[in-house]
Amino acid sequence: MIVEVRTFTSELTVTNFSDQAKTVSFAFVSERVDTPDRAAEFSIDLNAGQQVITPDLVDAMRRQRVPGIGPAGGLAGALFAWVEGGDMSGIVVGARTVSPALVAGGQYGVYYNAVPNGSGFNRIAWVEGLRQNLENRTNLALINTGEVDDGDSVFNIDIYDGESGLPANTITGWTVPARGWRQIDSILRDYTRDTTQGYVRIRKISGNNPFLAYGVINDGGSPGERSGDGAYLAARE
Repeated sequence: MIVEVRTFTSELTVTNFSDQAKTVSFAFVSERVDTPDRAAEFSIDLNAGQQVITPDLVDAMRRQRVPGIGPAGGLAGALFAWVEGGDMSGIVVGARTVSPALVAGGQYGVYYNAVPNGSGFNRIAWVEGLRQNLENRTNLALINTGEVDDGDSVFNIDIYDGESGLPANTITGWTVPARGWRQIDSILRDYTRDTTQGYVRIRKISGNNPFLAYGVINDGGSPGERSGDGAYLAARE
């Protein structure tokens, strides 16, 4: 997941711990990328043992005149990586999304590793630890990996109240296009009533592609409140 939205930006880390030089190719896929397939492609050359860190990746693509990257702001989407010939052994990819600290300067950020091809969920995933109160809010995100075909995936998302264990609501027909990313901001606030902590079951009801899912708890009940610092919530089967 890579963003350039409001005060949030993402940096990319690519490490080649193999004993061979490799060229890693990337496709940043977003509805705001101005190409026919909504993908902005670039590559990074790495010597054996080399690591490359690119702060504010979207702006770096803009400065390098990567086709499809327009004016600043509002870009968010999934990033896909591959090596020609398919040999990704020895390559580790990760991203860190950061925002400026509101007090005392500096940045807050959350780091997450890329997921290997074939490691997505097929039908059901769970994300626990969702919070919504004056101090915290939680976003939920889904990615359609597009590994099998170019079809959409459609999901139902069951929200459970963490205090009672009872169903609180179901979001139906949440559609994610192939290689697409969609985020539900402040899911407990907007889709449940009086649920301050809970968990979700994500059910794919149509589509052939595997999917990824995760949550992010942000400091502050609404955007712009408190630090905005985030914590990553990994999905499980």
